[in-house]
Amino acid sequence: MTKKESRTLLQDHAPNKYHSTIILLLKRLVDLTYNPKVDEVEREMRKRLTTVQRGVGVRTRQFLNLLDTLKHDGILEYRREEGMLTYKLNLKPLAGLPNESDTTKERNSDRAAKARAQRAAKRDRNTNALALLIAAAAASGWVKPEELGLTREDIPDRQGVSA
Repeated sequence: MTKKESRTLLQDHAPNKYHSTIILLLKRLVDLTYNPKVDEVEREMRKRLTTVQRGVGVRTRQFLNLLDTLKHDGILEYRREEGMLTYKLNLKPLAGLPNESDTTKERNSDRAAKARAQRAAKRDRNTNALALLIAAAAASGWVKPEELGLTREDIPDRQGVSA
């Protein structure tokens, strides 16, 4: 897998499972594996631990927790020895995750459907309240039904009007 393919995979699939710090670490590891003569991301690399850690901007404990998370998920194999980090990436598990843009579209369509339903419910409540108000005004004699374009049959009697 080339560097460009790896970064595209990280950008599209990783945000569904990992937070930004882990994605930044993965991008840093991918960038460190790049060599113009050998554009293969999934090869074993040996870098200083502080070099990788400084690129992510976290302290040692958090950095090791991030590495352990990736190791547990099968994305990273690593060894620490004498201030050096020897690692090998395996980004194939990320390809199985859903595409970030697809999940965003689903999330947005769900949100839009919920908003449409709320607006319809509010519109129905307002229509029912207005109808009740008109019926009460016409039944009490404040407004003549003919002025509203209603007939006497459209207006309920006073017992049918509830406040």
